[in-house]
Amino acid sequence: MWCKVCSVIIILIAIALAVLACSSYADQVQNYLLTIAKFFDVMLPILGVGALLKYLLKCDTCPCCKKGSCSTEESGKA
Repeated sequence: MWCKVCSVIIILIAIALAVLACSSYADQVQNYLLTIAKFFDVMLPILGVGALLKYLLKCDTCPCCKKGSCSTEESGKA
């Protein structure tokens, strides 16, 4: 449910920014939109490298990576 609500909010924000960019207030909104664009230009490569490192450092042989829970928690229960 939370994912659907967040998706709808993000879509509405994107539509609102697109309407503002095409409106008569384009000159006033232009600096704000450029700031947002620069933010994503910087953040996307950083997030991509982080996701790549997480994928490469994930071990497929240990049981904790396959089950989604840590083996230290399971050994404490036994």
